[in-house]
Amino acid sequence: MIDDFTGYFEMESDVTISGELIGRVTYSTEWTITGNNFRSKPVAFNATFDTQDVVLEGLLFDSCGGQEGSSIDSTHGIYTVGSLPANTPAFWDPNGYNSYWQGGACKSQANQFSFVIPEYPDTTVWLIERSPAAYSPDPATDPLYRFRTALPADLPSTPLRGD
Repeated sequence: MIDDFTGYFEMESDVTISGELIGRVTYSTEWTITGNNFRSKPVAFNATFDTQDVVLEGLLFDSCGGQEGSSIDSTHGIYTVGSLPANTPAFWDPNGYNSYWQGGACKSQANQFSFVIPEYPDTTVWLIERSPAAYSPDPATDPLYRFRTALPADLPSTPLRGD
């Protein structure tokens, strides 16, 4: 977290298939909260190897810290990038992933990055990141959500699926 209304995540992951190191992936998101509006922008992806079928997804969860929670209907966002040569960054353009939900005291966004490595066309790689939980003491009277620290149990246990 940067402050009560802004969060940032960046991760580098080595990608290994059948014991072979393919390369490294860097993925990142900056989250901002304005009232009930929850935005991920920029959402960025970069790999040190060629990738195909690159897709960036977002989904909003009804979730306080320490639980996976349940997905919120009509909040699944998807941005198809396609194929990328090695070391070519991709961004969710033009506005990133945006979600709005006025219900619940807590919510958080998950972003998923999926891709296929051309040499392994039958294998899809999924990387998932999750924002810190955003909470409002009473959404009916105080719609100003704030971030709180994320916990390991906050991450989804399966790949994201839309409505």
